[in-house]
Amino acid sequence: MVNGGACSPSTAVEKLVSQGKPVLQSSIDFSGNPERAVDGSTSSQWSSGSCTHTKKQPNPWWQVDLGATYQITKVVITNRGDCCSERLHNFEIRIGSEVNSNLNEWCASGQKMGPGETRTYSCPMVGRHVNIKIWDTEYLTLCEVQVYAKVAASTQTYRMIL
Repeated sequence: MVNGGACSPSTAVEKLVSQGKPVLQSSIDFSGNPERAVDGSTSSQWSSGSCTHTKKQPNPWWQVDLGATYQITKVVITNRGDCCSERLHNFEIRIGSEVNSNLNEWCASGQKMGPGETRTYSCPMVGRHVNIKIWDTEYLTLCEVQVYAKVAASTQTYRMIL
């Protein structure tokens, strides 16, 4: 390093990486587009326009593409609170590099959530795609999905004087 050169050590910090990222879901009903789950609003009320909605179908799913592979730390899900909250039952969260979520590892399985509940799932896994699927013939409604991951962040800059 040249006299006076700078060196910046990096440390990992936890950061929200899912907001505004590309999403897909198995179907759309009642204009419940999949983008609503990553819009930054944690409102659990359908009338807020921030919840997704699939058709009633076997094994409905929702998936976000984070755009890069991350060391994921947790997934935070907000369930619908004004009605129909019982629909979010027997679901799983899968994380991995495959677009086909069935090929990815699961973080949580056999889960259910209460009305308007926001729950954090610890998911220390590496992946690019995060998928939520109900194992039943049901509607899938998600009011927010937040995926957090460890990302490098500069903390200080040191100058070396020779």
